[in-house]
Amino acid sequence: MADVADDKNPAVEAVELSYSYQRPLVEALRAVNLTLPRGTFTAVMGPNGSGKSTFLRLLLGILRPTTGEIRVFGESPTAPSQRVQRLIAYVPQYDSINPLLPLRSREVIALGLSSRVTDRPARWIDERVSQILEDLGLVEIRDRQYGLLSGGQKQRVLLARALVLEPELLVLDEPFSAMDMTSQHATAKLLSGLVRQKRRTVITVVHGIHTIVHHLDYLVLLNKEIVAAGTPDAVLRPVNLTRAYGTDVPVVICPEGFRHPLVEDVHA
Repeated sequence: MADVADDKNPAVEAVELSYSYQRPLVEALRAVNLTLPRGTFTAVMGPNGSGKSTFLRLLLGILRPTTGEIRVFGESPTAPSQRVQRLIAYVPQYDSINPLLPLRSREVIALGLSSRVTDRPARWIDERVSQILEDLGLVEIRDRQYGLLSGGQKQRVLLARALVLEPELLVLDEPFSAMDMTSQHATAKLLSGLVRQKRRTVITVVHGIHTIVHHLDYLVLLNKEIVAAGTPDAVLRPVNLTRAYGTDVPVVICPEGFRHPLVEDVHA
């Protein structure tokens, strides 16, 4: 966990945040109040339809709140200045890159830089891309066509595309869903290192948290409203899990003393 978090200047602050989709009218989030300090690792967890994706879209400025507000580094993510947007990098669960395009992995990663950095020489971009390829253990696939990669490899390339920007806030949507166990643990350690060593802020939506529970500072349990938020140990209690998933959720405690909810066995 992070040693010192910046509580006075939070990374994310939601105040009575609500959102409803209009056609048809569906309430997605209800009166969410949440403060996430800078330099922390947070996971947002809940059943399908609990509002996790809606929360991410509000955080990224893709949606505007129906009522209430959300601030990222003290500003609305939809502010005209776009200052906040330059501090955020997003890793989607599914990419929108046409698999038929003959883009190599390193070229996909470089797209992250070219979208924001216009005053740097090509050599500087190449060096940055090479370094992130090495950091993520992707050197061997740097010249492979992106469309031919496995799902897990694609997720790691998309993560590299985000990390090459050195964002203050990294937002991820189900980043481990297509990775094998080895890649999951390596990625979890890398994300934890971003927080511990570089004081970055990481927020990820997850279905299960086995891979990252050892690294988390905060866990938000969501089901249209916040069921519980705090340290994983405090949140992962039977009463909270039952409220979120509508049924009993088995919890096992690993030898290190961390709680692991078996949400994969629950069909909520």
